[in-house]
Amino acid sequence: MKRIACFLLVAFALGCNSAPAPEPEAEAPAVETHRYELMGKVLELRAGESNAAVIEHEEIVDFMDAMTMTFPIKDAAEFAKLHENDYIHADVVSSDDEFYIENVEVVEAPAAAEGQ
Repeated sequence: MKRIACFLLVAFALGCNSAPAPEPEAEAPAVETHRYELMGKVLELRAGESNAAVIEHEEIVDFMDAMTMTFPIKDAAEFAKLHENDYIHADVVSSDDEFYIENVEVVEAPAAAEGQ
């Protein structure tokens, strides 16, 4: 009787340890982002929940023609250093589901803009 009980105990313990390993969690697909150089003039600042700047920008090579459009700025410190009529150099970060600017740097007005 002791042998049967011992055998059942060992069989039970082995059965508990032989459970299949959990499936590895599926990794989220990597979001592909692209970076582009932006040069432009800040026409308007839109503070609030999603800080944004309306920028009249030059052509963004391999991304878009010159135009005026609104760009979100995620970093509040970068947004805070901007003023209307500032000329800026920044990076446009673009992915399938969002775009924004970062690495904002206020620069001197281009020579052509100074005479206007």
